[in-house]
Amino acid sequence: EIRELTNKENWKHCPGHLNPADLPSCRCSGHNLVGNDKWLNGPDFLQLPKDQWPTDPQSTQHDELANTEIIKKNLSYPLLNKPLK
Repeated sequence: EIRELTNKENWKHCPGHLNPADLPSCRCSGHNLVGNDKWLNGPDFLQLPKDQWPTDPQSTQHDELANTEIIKKNLSYPLLNKPLK
């Protein structure tokens, strides 16, 4: 539903090792989040201009593949069978 109601261009990628949402599910208990700067303020890259934020590698790869020409070639090679010693 979220994908239907939003534009892909407005979505940004946050790598897992920088994503504060991963902290409670993986590495931190609740009391450790209280003073955690990453949890309170988000990853450091949010302080940078948006054009310096991480990009979604899958989205970038998909866009690159969309512009790729696929060329198929048939190759044949002689097969030699030599007895095993």
